[in-house]
Amino acid sequence: VRRKLKEFRLCYICGVAGALGSLEACPESVQQFLDAQASFEVQTMVPQEMLDNILAFPGLEFSWQPYEDLCLQQFVDSINRFRSAEDVDQLAQPFDVLAFLQSRGLVHADFLLALCQWSLRGVHRPNVLSERRPTAKQLVLLYDHCCEWNVESTPALQDALQYYVESAGGQWPVKNP
Repeated sequence: VRRKLKEFRLCYICGVAGALGSLEACPESVQQFLDAQASFEVQTMVPQEMLDNILAFPGLEFSWQPYEDLCLQQFVDSINRFRSAEDVDQLAQPFDVLAFLQSRGLVHADFLLALCQWSLRGVHRPNVLSERRPTAKQLVLLYDHCCEWNVESTPALQDALQYYVESAGGQWPVKNP
């Protein structure tokens, strides 16, 4: 059984631990093995995978709250270590992550500053579907969050807003000199 459990991803480990816990049929040695496996899984995941797991936990029939909390804490810690646009690029939908963090009261200034960097880079990209770039609504939301954290004067945010307005949201082509 332990050999097969090593192949389980975090959601399945949560399900196994939750099911055994609800039956009160989990020997201490198995619980320790599950704890170690869950810890390993969380430490080796990228932030997007952690978020996907966090969002999947409520849909599980059985789950183990300590593993859910461990995953959420590791996700918040990794997000708060973001410093650049490249860090934010690890996320599929950065502004959805901002909404998620806001809904749980977990927004941090470091993530906002990294999101400002990502937005600055994004507004300079072509306005085509294959490029990820912020919308006007998202930039306003980011500005509001930055005002709450007193980081609204960061040059990356100011430059992103200015270029977005000057380029009409990326609609106007760049003129050649």
